[in-house]
Amino acid sequence: MPSPRVLVLALACLTGQAAQAQLFGDDQARQAILDLRQRFDQAVTAQNRLVDENAQMRRGMLDLQQQIESLRGELARSRGQEEQ
Repeated sequence: MPSPRVLVLALACLTGQAAQAQLFGDDQARQAILDLRQRFDQAVTAQNRLVDENAQMRRGMLDLQQQIESLRGELARSRGQEEQ
C-alpha cells in the first residue's frame, strides 16, 4: 500500500493539473464573453444608427408630403383662375 506521502503528492499533482486545465477554460470563457460584449455593442451601435436613419427618412417623407399638398393647392388655385 502506498504511503500517505505518496498519496498526498499524487493528489496534489492531480489537483494542480485540474486547476491548470480549469484556468485555461476560464480564459477561453472570458474571451468568449468579451467577444460577445463587443458584438453586442456593435449591434447596439448599428441599431441606433438605423433608428436615426429611419427618423431622418420619416422627416424627409413628411417634408415631401407637405410639398406635394402645397403644390396640389397651388395647382387647384391656378386651375380656378384659368376658369374665371
